[in-house]
Amino acid sequence: MSVNASGNAAARGSVIAIFLTGGGVTTPASADGSVTAAPPPVLAQVPTVTIGGVNAVVKFAGGAPDAVAGLTQINVEVPAALSPGIAFPVVIKIGNNTSTQSATVSVK
Repeated sequence: MSVNASGNAAARGSVIAIFLTGGGVTTPASADGSVTAAPPPVLAQVPTVTIGGVNAVVKFAGGAPDAVAGLTQINVEVPAALSPGIAFPVVIKIGNNTSTQSATVSVK
């Protein structure tokens, strides 16, 4: 795994991992302070993700493996429709909650 940056952009069609907190309830339920074991729990509500305003296919959304419960990992496919660019806003919606556009992804 590597960090996305303008000099290390994600290819269109590749899968990227987004890490966040506040993803909500998981199935099965996570225990506070525990380390997420395999298989990781999945989010009870399926998120929607856009990159640069284009819908991204969510491949996985749940507890980040081997991390403290509460850290959520969302794996999404970078939309092929995007043109190369260095700062496409990433917006995640889970239930009635929508992230800000402060996270960005560079695409090659």
